[in-house]
Amino acid sequence: MLIRPHDLLFLTGKASLRDSLAPLIDGFWQPASMPVVVRRDAHNADWIPIGLRGPNRQDRQANWAKKGDVLRVLTPEDLASSSILDHSPLRDWPAVQAALKLLLRPAPAKWGITGSCGFSLAWGCSVMRASSDLDLVVNASLPLDKDEMRDWLQSFRNLLVGIDVQISTPSGGFALREWLLRDAVLLKTSSGPVLTDKPWGDLS
Repeated sequence: MLIRPHDLLFLTGKASLRDSLAPLIDGFWQPASMPVVVRRDAHNADWIPIGLRGPNRQDRQANWAKKGDVLRVLTPEDLASSSILDHSPLRDWPAVQAALKLLLRPAPAKWGITGSCGFSLAWGCSVMRASSDLDLVVNASLPLDKDEMRDWLQSFRNLLVGIDVQISTPSGGFALREWLLRDAVLLKTSSGPVLTDKPWGDLS
């Protein structure tokens, strides 16, 4: 099973976690219905690096989940589908409306929904605010065309929410807007951030 950063996992229960939960997280997380999000960190054969949300934006906890205790995986691309967006109880939220409009527009690469909107869609309850941005990720194993990505970014201008796009490569993740403006980007890798002009290349 291929699991990538930003994927949302549903686990069997709290015994699936390596570390104890902080009190606020422990009182909020409902394993049967609430996913955890895969984060960037070193993987090993048994544990997946994950993050858990609490009742407030600032309530987050890094942890590890047993690979064998993953019941279901929802990818950001799974969430960016009309079958999920159209039938979600959160359909009228501004970020979800923006995602529905984006589905109707041509895109140079397949994209998915992350952040508070993605988490809310997966859970079925909102952790968004009316002013929340729509966070997207493009998983790209090969280099993207800058002109095509710039044109796509320009098409966001008449949407009513802010949209933040992360590009995820085999080496790490970086912000689309930064890549379009500069030669070097701050690449988030499993071992920490790296400033590089080769986000798809050898970082050694």
